[in-house]
Amino acid sequence: MNEMEMQVRIKASENFNDVLAMKMAGGRLVEGKHPKFVFSGQAQRDDYDRIRREMKGANEDGSTAKGNPEARTASRKYRSSREFRI
Repeated sequence: MNEMEMQVRIKASENFNDVLAMKMAGGRLVEGKHPKFVFSGQAQRDDYDRIRREMKGANEDGSTAKGNPEARTASRKYRSSREFRI
């Protein structure tokens, strides 16, 4: 590890996908009163975040977890009385 590079610690999660992403990124789990995920540096933490996004982002059918991509968005019009209308 580079002298200037410092460890990155974050609160551990019991979620299976979070633990799997941590292992895939090369991090380790530190047990204790407040368990932590420990990464050797910010680059490794960035890999962990990227892997989590990829795991969460795409389902088998290619749709995103946010919902139906074909759904119409609700339009909101701003009135002069400063009220929103749906």
